[in-house]
Amino acid sequence: MGVTVETLIRAGVPAEEIIEGPDRDNPADTWPMGLKRRPVRSDPAAVVAAGSAATVGSVLRAAASAGATVQVEGARTNVVGCLDGSPDVVLRVAMDRIVDLDAASQVVTAE
Repeated sequence: MGVTVETLIRAGVPAEEIIEGPDRDNPADTWPMGLKRRPVRSDPAAVVAAGSAATVGSVLRAAASAGATVQVEGARTNVVGCLDGSPDVVLRVAMDRIVDLDAASQVVTAE
């Protein structure tokens, strides 16, 4: 849709968190192609390695404003097909500290 690298920078995403070059290759869109109803593009408009909650918020606000789809990547340890088609933005989040674990609700709060 209408998300570009420039749109994300204007929305407050730090330029150094927008991945360029070989590190942006192979976003983990692992949902089987035969199950997608919409056409699959080869590349998202942007790949962002979020360094803070503020960056995550900026990406999501910019994408929502543009009607764009966002695929969130964690550690790439689970195959979850959440999008029909290809994402407009891949949002990579790395959480390396568990803040809280609620065993009853199975909710993990991590940073």
